[in-house]
Amino acid sequence: MPDPESMRMIRMGPKEWNSWRGPSAYTKVDLTGVKLDDLDLRGINLRGAHLKHAQFNGADLEGADFSDAMIDLGQFQGANLRGAILANASMKQADLRRAKVQNTDFTGVDLSDATVAGLDFTNAKLERANLSMALMSNMKFRGADMRNAELRRTALFGSDFHGADLTDAIMVGADASRANFVEAKLDHATLVEAKFPHVNFTNASIQRTDLTQTVLTGATFKGANLSQSNLTGLHFPSCNLEGATLERTILDKADLGDGNLIEVRASGASFEQANLLHARLTNAVLNEANLTRTTLVAADFSGVNVSGATLTEANFVAATLKGSTGWETASGKDTELTGALSAPAGVREWAKAQGARAGSLKRVLEQGS
Repeated sequence: MPDPESMRMIRMGPKEWNSWRGPSAYTKVDLTGVKLDDLDLRGINLRGAHLKHAQFNGADLEGADFSDAMIDLGQFQGANLRGAILANASMKQADLRRAKVQNTDFTGVDLSDATVAGLDFTNAKLERANLSMALMSNMKFRGADMRNAELRRTALFGSDFHGADLTDAIMVGADASRANFVEAKLDHATLVEAKFPHVNFTNASIQRTDLTQTVLTGATFKGANLSQSNLTGLHFPSCNLEGATLERTILDKADLGDGNLIEVRASGASFEQANLLHARLTNAVLNEANLTRTTLVAADFSGVNVSGATLTEANFVAATLKGSTGWETASGKDTELTGALSAPAGVREWAKAQGARAGSLKRVLEQGS
């Protein structure tokens, strides 16, 4: 039950309330279940207050301080929370439908199982916030600070994360189908078992990130930075990685068949046993890359730099090698070049020295000459 004195004081307005609580909010208050719908409570100090089941529907709470408050099951439908401080508050199962939350400080807040669908979190502070299991479809997180946020099993369908910072975020099992992550930061995020079909990651930074077991069907990574990330075993056919940075990225056993890897920068990356059937790698940089037993059948390898790369048992059957460079410093025991087209000058000598399959090599180089 709410404390009678607290009830009397809060209805006198923010000025009288804040004076009564003191500058450090040393007066403890219990407003459990209080109904304060549609009131003007701008700038009110509710720091550390007990507000479980409290109702603030339609209230003007701009600049209010709810830091460290307990507001589980609170009602904020249509409330104005612009510029409010909810740092480290507990808001489990709270209802924030239609609330205004731009530039609000949600640092460390617990919004697990909350109803927040459709909200605009543009530029909001959500560092260390817990949004697990929340229904958050069609949300706006443009420019939001979401470092170390938890979004486990969260539904994020069609949400906009343009320019958001999700460094070290945990999105295990999240579903962000058709979401927008253009220019977002997901460095060192945990995305295991997350679903990102038809997501736009153009120019995003996803460095040192675990993408294993992630669903990326139809996703776009044009110009994205995936350096040192783990994409082992990823099923990603027809991918768009044009202009992406994959330096020291692990793509072992990944399925990138029919993919667009034009002008990728993949120095030191590992594609061991990966499938690049019919892939386009025009002008890609693969120096020091590991392509051991990689399938490059009918791939467009034109202009690729393979300086220092490992091509052992790589399969270039019917691949186009026009203008590719760096073969003289690559290693390639048992490399298969049957039917490869437009092999550049010097590959003949390289193939003989490396022990490529001589029977087919002659035909390959004659066709490419």
